Amino acid sequence: MSTRASTALVGVRCSNGIVIGADSSGTTSNSSGARVVEIFNEKIHLVDDSAIVACTGSVGLSQRLIAGLERVFPPKADFPKVELGKELATVGTLDFQSTSVNPNEPFSTIVAFQASQEPVLCELAWIAGAKD
Repeated sequence: MSTRASTALVGVRCSNGIVIGADSSGTTSNSSGARVVEIFNEKIHLVDDSAIVACTGSVGLSQRLIAGLERVFPPKADFPKVELGKELATVGTLDFQSTSVNPNEPFSTIVAFQASQEPVLCELAWIAGAKD
């Protein structure tokens, strides 16, 4: 019997801010999907002091998404929340579609940022290789 490791992400929007938490376990599997090694993996990242990002799934996809978000988040900017949420989804989707990402590889992220003088918590989920 094979079991798939999962990441736990939690985001809570409070009246005066946001709390994000994640486990710190990273796993590597062999070609049959059996877990080979478990290592420490930092899953919560700061983006230009403007956003907090927590990701599940492949470390490589996380790195790609964060690099894209670094281009979206100017320092200390105040964003319209709906427009920025759409932009975040677009950045990730276009990047993942630009290469041969495993179409069955799930990936999700939680992003916290300030918009219109209030804390915003945004959850984005992709099937990484999906074209629609």
